[in-house]
Amino acid sequence: MAKHEETDKNAAGRQPANRHAAQPHGSAPADMLGTSGRVLSLHFNAMSGTVEGILALVQEWGAQNGLARDDGLSLRLVLDELLGNICMHGGVEAHGLVDLRLEVMDRPGEKADAACAPQGLVRIVLQDTGKPFDPLHHEPEPITNISSTPVGGRGLTLVRLLTINQAYRWTGASNHLCLDLPLAGTAETAERGADAHRDERRGLSSAQRLYALWSSNLALRLTVVFTLCAMVLIWGAMALYYQQIEKARVTNATARAMQALHTQSVISSTFVDRVGEAVQALARQARLLPGFQELTANPDALVRELKKVSQLRSLIAEIPVQGLVVGVNGKTWLYDMRGGGTRREMLAEDLTNRVATHGAPPQWESLFMRFGDENPHAAMFYGVPLNPAAAVDKAWIGTIINMPWIAGTLKGLSGFKNAVPIFVNKDGRYIIFPAGRSMSGGPQSFSDEARKYKAPRLRLLERRILAGEQGEVRLAPVFGGDATPWPLPWQGPTSLAYYPMKTPGWYLALLVSSEELGDAPQELPLVFILMAILGPLCIGCMTWFVTSRTLRPLHHLASSLEGFARGDLDAPVPKALFADEIGRMLETFESVRVTVRASFRNLVNSAAQQQRIRNELDLARNIQRSMLPREFPQLPWARVHAITEMCREVCGDLNDCFVPDPTNPQKICCVVGDVCGKGIPAALIMSRAMSLARAFLLAGLSPAQTLERINDALARQDTSSMFVTMLVGILDQEGGFVWASAGHPPPILGPEPQKGAFGPAARLAPWPGELVLGVRPHLRYATHSLQLRPGQSVLLYTDGADEAQGPAQKSSGNPGGELFGDVRLAQAFSRACRETRNAEPQGVVDRLLKDINRHMAGCPPHDDISLMVVTRAQGNDGNN
Repeated sequence: MAKHEETDKNAAGRQPANRHAAQPHGSAPADMLGTSGRVLSLHFNAMSGTVEGILALVQEWGAQNGLARDDGLSLRLVLDELLGNICMHGGVEAHGLVDLRLEVMDRPGEKADAACAPQGLVRIVLQDTGKPFDPLHHEPEPITNISSTPVGGRGLTLVRLLTINQAYRWTGASNHLCLDLPLAGTAETAERGADAHRDERRGLSSAQRLYALWSSNLALRLTVVFTLCAMVLIWGAMALYYQQIEKARVTNATARAMQALHTQSVISSTFVDRVGEAVQALARQARLLPGFQELTANPDALVRELKKVSQLRSLIAEIPVQGLVVGVNGKTWLYDMRGGGTRREMLAEDLTNRVATHGAPPQWESLFMRFGDENPHAAMFYGVPLNPAAAVDKAWIGTIINMPWIAGTLKGLSGFKNAVPIFVNKDGRYIIFPAGRSMSGGPQSFSDEARKYKAPRLRLLERRILAGEQGEVRLAPVFGGDATPWPLPWQGPTSLAYYPMKTPGWYLALLVSSEELGDAPQELPLVFILMAILGPLCIGCMTWFVTSRTLRPLHHLASSLEGFARGDLDAPVPKALFADEIGRMLETFESVRVTVRASFRNLVNSAAQQQRIRNELDLARNIQRSMLPREFPQLPWARVHAITEMCREVCGDLNDCFVPDPTNPQKICCVVGDVCGKGIPAALIMSRAMSLARAFLLAGLSPAQTLERINDALARQDTSSMFVTMLVGILDQEGGFVWASAGHPPPILGPEPQKGAFGPAARLAPWPGELVLGVRPHLRYATHSLQLRPGQSVLLYTDGADEAQGPAQKSSGNPGGELFGDVRLAQAFSRACRETRNAEPQGVVDRLLKDINRHMAGCPPHDDISLMVVTRAQGNDGNN
């Protein structure tokens, strides 16, 4: 029920939702639309049949509250679109329960939430229990052309244009929508709005006054814009110049760093490669020793024999290695022969898994362990299998290089006074640690540094290093300052240069002072700073002087157009005193205001009418589709399938197929027809003709008698010069198809399946030449017959199938394109019957429709297309 707010206040409580329903227009109680009621509250079910009654009720309420005609149309359009979306998205389970509340508000402060509302509005509050749907987040569509905008988008776009203060939320399993519809109002209302606007400006704060000055003063804005442009140009020129200097400086610094790193990389790679070649040569000499297989089981004996080899003495004497490492049967011994003696130590970690096997080339691996009494440190390990071809024997020899020794050597080769080298292995871990960092103290890689100091650029830097890139970067922006996490022997900014070694899997980096490298930023000269400040200041003063004197006459125009800026299309523009540029501007703007107001009102009216028509067409289309059969007879001795393609929202084609006596299915009745014309009138006549045909056939009349009865019924009524073509046929169990036609295309008999692919094709029955229905009463129609053999089909169709037009061809001179034609239709029917298994009607219909669409090649159909295929079952002898 619909009630006023005053009635709701006195009610003891809200009744259950399913007991309330809005009554249609004309059946509302007398007190529902009281003349003093400024609030209208409704509770109803969102159904298509209820919306029209609600809109009529709202229109009457608006008239009693003094809403103008245009405002009433705008309110109707907004509610029609919103309620239509609720009906569409509400869902069947919740029945689309809706609470609608309308309130006329014309004085600020009348309600607590109306303080910011403009003068004269209708507040709309909608609540429904349907599915969540936010109309405010619908993608807006342009309103340049109503007829070309997509269906479903223009309505919500107009709602957002017509209303203000929109708010949506989903709470309590229901949609809540609140929005305000401004009213056009009268001259008195506009005058009160102007007074309130001036009062509102008097109460502005300092910040709001500054913003108002900025918004209302074009000279100020132009001055600021020109000043900013001057600043951009002057500062941009200086920045480009300074950037070129910085670029040259950074390029020189990077070149110096890359040169130093290249030298260190070459020396380091040469050194480690020399050690690796010496170990490989020592392994080859070991394989030539007498009793090699027995020696691999006794490391001490193997070392004693190898000490006699010159390669081992050269390795120990000339290269500062840790010693000789021997691995046998999962154990690893380190033989330190520095100083003339030999000290054996079994290492806690088995290094066998670091030795290359199965023919793979040996590689340098990194170690992190304690050697003897020394502190933990990193080292480089190189191992060579003694018997690479053996699958079980894991005896090997190798050597270890102490990395602190390499670090000292590389520091001297860098060429910089303040430089610290860093070695990184293929896993990104430090091998030569930064200054003051031990193997167990602090982060062990750039990734660890990035996580600890929250410097993501270090992680990116590590990726570049491991990718084999080379470059140089300042660490100040990485860590947010000049300080670094390493205790370096210098103060100030630090740069990091990186370079890949020639040895695969090893990378070299260098921490160097940015000042020594030449990568430290330089200060701007004082002349640059003065130019950057005084240049824009002078340009700004000149711009203010010129623009303020030129634009002063436009101030009065801006004051007059404040009403139009607030959206008041009825606010008049002051008359021009002189016929100069400003005068012509005033006259033009007044003309534009009048045109915009008229266009907007016409747009609202047109949108409301089109929305109503669209709803009616959608309803008619759904009703007509529900009238067409969805299921067709599928009997043991025959099968039927039909389809209707509409070229518009509603169509004038009809098709029906049914068994008159389901308890004794000995016959199948088929009806196909076409109404002259299209649209809703043709759909109405189509529905009546279909109902009459089914009724007469169920009464046991023959096809000819059915057409005579339908013709008499239509001829007695005024059908506005519209006529109907119809074909009625009855198929019995023995395959006899009796039919009669009233100006309708005759059926097409399909090919016989026994004849194969080279048998006779489908043939078109002779045209009976009978008159259409509804033209003249008391007509008589002839009966015709066909005989369907087992597996044979018959096609019933409307003229939209054979008159389907293809694309226009320039050579033919026919602007409408070539027709599909009954001959091509019969050929396509023959192919479809032969190519479809058992001539299944649905498959035959689909193939026919596909051939017709292929012929049209994307051209829109000019008429509705209906196809019905009836197939007699294979092997039927008429006794089933």
